[in-house]
Amino acid sequence: AGYFFLLQGSIAFLCMLMAPQIISALKGHYMQIGMLRYGLLGALFQVLTSFLLVLLSYFDNRRLSLIIQLLFLLTNTLFTWASLKAGFEYYGYGYFLSTALTFAAAAVLTVQYISQLPYHTFVTANAR
Repeated sequence: AGYFFLLQGSIAFLCMLMAPQIISALKGHYMQIGMLRYGLLGALFQVLTSFLLVLLSYFDNRRLSLIIQLLFLLTNTLFTWASLKAGFEYYGYGYFLSTALTFAAAAVLTVQYISQLPYHTFVTANAR
């Protein structure tokens, strides 16, 4: 898992450093550099959240997976709407904030669940 996080973070960081060259190669406007950087950070957090969702799915914890997905749906809708209303200079903030918040919540919930894994394995799994 550590190598996965390191690889994803390295790729996102490298692309963030190269954002001016990427925008220039795509013939974009310099004002889109910030939007690309926030989009890259958002994509990093979304991939990391997906990794945690796969882990929770492996443990068959559908309730936490649903809560995390609903949190992303609600925050992405709310934050993106707010950033669109704020104007062009804030584009990308909504997605970034949504994925960062969702990843933080997913990390806390996953660590909490894994810390109680023996209980879930022997008690809650046998209650069905």
